[in-house]
Amino acid sequence: MVKQSIQYYFLNKMKSQSTRGGEYCGFDEIKKVAILLDYSGENEKIVRELMGRLSSMNIFCAVASYFQGKSGSILREDFVYFSDRDINVMGVPKDAALSRFLDCEYDVLFDLRDKACVVSDYVHRSVKRKFSVGNNTSIEVNDITFNTANDISSFSNNIIDYLKKLKKA
Repeated sequence: MVKQSIQYYFLNKMKSQSTRGGEYCGFDEIKKVAILLDYSGENEKIVRELMGRLSSMNIFCAVASYFQGKSGSILREDFVYFSDRDINVMGVPKDAALSRFLDCEYDVLFDLRDKACVVSDYVHRSVKRKFSVGNNTSIEVNDITFNTANDISSFSNNIIDYLKKLKKA
């Protein structure tokens, strides 16, 4: 309980620090996308399909997936999986793969998390991006919010069309 209180203290301090690198550049100029989600086999399948569509448009995709638990880790070469043990109490990543994910700059962050959690909130706030689209669990930090009702497949099927409709800022 004390650890979580300390984590929320540092997370609230992060709210005033922007990781935004600029304005949305228009869909035609998107080259790098970050996806943040809660781990589940179904979510992973849907995100892989989205990654395939984005890849066919020459858009690089990096994915970080939060899983609950403090022991064991899931090692995959194409996703970065992280848990409570991968970030210290001040929000600094302890995992090298997670650090590499956070060191990159992205044009758009897709936040597909179903629920807010202090560890994934740290990661969300640390991602360097120009634009953020996400679920209404993190409404104060996304440029556009949506309600997935715990079903990210509808989001995945429509997000590219939504972004194409947005005009260049």
